[in-house]
Amino acid sequence: MTTELNKLQLDYEKEKANNAELNKKAADINVEANVATTEFNTTNASNTVKDAKTTIKRLKEAKSINKKLAKSQKTLTKMEKKIAKLQAKIDDCNKRIKFVNNNN
Repeated sequence: MTTELNKLQLDYEKEKANNAELNKKAADINVEANVATTEFNTTNASNTVKDAKTTIKRLKEAKSINKKLAKSQKTLTKMEKKIAKLQAKIDDCNKRIKFVNNNN
C-alpha cells in the first residue's frame, strides 16, 4: 500500500506541475482573447473580417485551454481523494499493528 501511495503522490506532483503550466497558458490566452474582442473597427471591412477570424481563433484556443485546465483540476481533486483514502487505510493498518503488538 505504501508503494501505491508513493506512486499516487508522484503522479499527483506531475499533474500539479501540468496544472500550473496550463493555468499560466490559460491566463495568457484569456488576456489575449479579452483584448481581441475589443479591437474591431468598422471603417475597413476586410480588416474587420481578418480581425474577426483572428478573434475566433483566439477564443477557440482559450476555450480549449480552459477545458484542459478544468479537466486537470478535476484530476487533481480525484487524486487528492485517492491519496487521502489510501493514507487512511495505511493509518488504520498501522493502528491495528500497534494494537496487536500492545497485547503481547
